[in-house]
This record gives sequence, structure tokens and C-alpha cells, in this order.
Amino acid sequence: ENLELKYNEFKKISDLNKSTSVSEICSNFDIQNVSELASKELIDTINFINQLDLQGIKIHSTYVVKNTSLADLYNQKQYQPLDVIEYLYYLVYAITHLKPEIVVHRIVGDAPKDILIAPAWNAHKKLVMNCFEKIMKENNLYQGIDYENSNN
Repeated sequence: ENLELKYNEFKKISDLNKSTSVSEICSNFDIQNVSELASKELIDTINFINQLDLQGIKIHSTYVVKNTSLADLYNQKQYQPLDVIEYLYYLVYAITHLKPEIVVHRIVGDAPKDILIAPAWNAHKKLVMNCFEKIMKENNLYQGIDYENSNN
């Protein structure tokens, strides 16, 4: 889809919210399957998000749950979710390129365990959060460290 069209649609919603009692806008951001195209889409999405008047964001992976079209694709081997290493790599990229002013409300989703099919690591939210924190700390990274470089 055309990012300019998406931006214009978001701007209309944002302007409408400003004229009401809604004071903050939070967006969900879903990190999906890895490919060269997905990498470009991730970069474009982060750049797009940084242009918006967002106050918060919730980031999570795509997970497969029972009785969905995605579950059918997964069972037919037509969809493969990210492994945890891939997810962490893309998550670190997203956070380090995200405007520091945007509050990150979530870095991993948690599907109900009784309906989760894949990925198995999604059932271990704290482990993923701890690994993310360790990567960021060990590499002296923080939210927005690469934001200016990516928007010059």
C-alpha cells in the first residue's frame, strides 16, 4: 500500500482525536516473517511510525492460534513464524530506530497458551524480554540511538 495514503488516513484520525477528549494515540506494530522484502518493510514501517504523532506503540510477533486462516497456512507449510533469534534481531532494529519520545508499551505479545500453535517461544514472554534487555545492555543500545541517523 501507498505509505502517503496511510499517513493521510492516520493524520485524519489524529486530527479528529485532537478535537475530542482523546489525548494519546497508541499503535500496534507486528513484526512478521523474515525475508529481504520484510526487512525493507520493517525499515519503511519504522520510518512511517516516526512520522506520525504517536504517543505509544505495542510491538509483538505474529503468532499462530487454533481455528484461524493463519493456522491453516501454517499446517499446510505455507507460513512459518519467526524464530526467537530473528524476532529479537528485528525488535532491536525497531527499538533503536524508533523516536525516543514514543512510549513502548509492549515488546512481545502473549497468545493464550491453550490456543497457541506457533511459535513455541511466544509462550515464554519473560524469557524473550530478558534476552532483549541483555542484548540491548551488552551492546550499549537504547531506544532511538539510531533514530537521527535514519532520518537525516
